[in-house]
Amino acid sequence: MTTLFLTRHGETEWNIAGRLQGSKDSPLTERGLNQAKSLRDRLKNEKIDIIYASPIKRALDTAKIISEPNNTPIVTCDELKEIGFGEYEGKYIKDLPKVGENNFLEEMFSGNHEVKGTDGETLLDVKNRTFKKLESILENEKDKNILIVTHGMALKVIMSYFTEFERELKGVYGQASLTKIVRDKDNFNILSKNDRSHTENL
Repeated sequence: MTTLFLTRHGETEWNIAGRLQGSKDSPLTERGLNQAKSLRDRLKNEKIDIIYASPIKRALDTAKIISEPNNTPIVTCDELKEIGFGEYEGKYIKDLPKVGENNFLEEMFSGNHEVKGTDGETLLDVKNRTFKKLESILENEKDKNILIVTHGMALKVIMSYFTEFERELKGVYGQASLTKIVRDKDNFNILSKNDRSHTENL
């Protein structure tokens, strides 16, 4: 039986400021560091065999904190990076341009699979790269406990592998939240989703 844990990086300075990050980076806040430590403590008895992480620093720093107790190996994967927002990266969400009646980000959340910034990615681009990597991980790490550390939009898309694409776009995965999925043969069972109980008091 394979157990898959998924999380989003801890809170960052740009999260607080309301700025789009994408492939650009912003450091974890003190609260973000504490969120990662709380998740580390939550997972320490789960015997994680391997961590797959986005190489973007906010995600990799989160993964490194979680790996500390058992020195769990970390594999970085470009396929787990956040969606590329192109020209809009670093901009304040409130200042994003309109696409029809919505702003750029609202239009993306509404399920528009084609909208993107200049030199950015569409949701379908992210779906193609993350699904391919997820299937590779599940194939190569059978009967292990695996942790994936990624980003808000990327995590939504990854979770649509197990649920429904449109439904996942409407939710928000909390920073350092925990989702647990068990694979038994060809069946995937979501045991917990977006669990933030370990960070509630931070």
